[in-house]
Amino acid sequence: MQEKIRRMIRKRLNAQCPGLITKDEKAVMHWTSFHRGVTLKYGVLIEDWPLDIVPFGDLSKTTSSLVLLEMLWLRWKIGKTYFREATLEEMAALWASGAFAKPVRPRRSDYCVVRGQHRDPETRSKRVKPKTIKCPPTVPEGADDD
Repeated sequence: MQEKIRRMIRKRLNAQCPGLITKDEKAVMHWTSFHRGVTLKYGVLIEDWPLDIVPFGDLSKTTSSLVLLEMLWLRWKIGKTYFREATLEEMAALWASGAFAKPVRPRRSDYCVVRGQHRDPETRSKRVKPKTIKCPPTVPEGADDD
């Protein structure tokens, strides 16, 4: 059922169906970054998504209830839930709210640690193993005599 809903949404988003907004045959639905990947790129929003029943997101992660998925599929099928063009006011409100901003990545766990092969155990990264010298510091006498 999840795949049927995904196909329906992709069909409605693509230009294969008459009267669609994106006019792009290769339009892809982005669940995690919907505003950046779909709204900003194509200028469309989803109208009447049943948020109180099915949270908006990847269907594999939001719900596995067959009854809820069938209800969502039926809403897309009859046109109760659909894509529509976003108005300029809605786009401006989304810009102001920061919906189109790239997500902030968390810093590395060793952000303040100097990385590299430093011998001082206080400043070297914990991931780098200390260098060990495997050969003697001098060549013994008579090593070159063969």
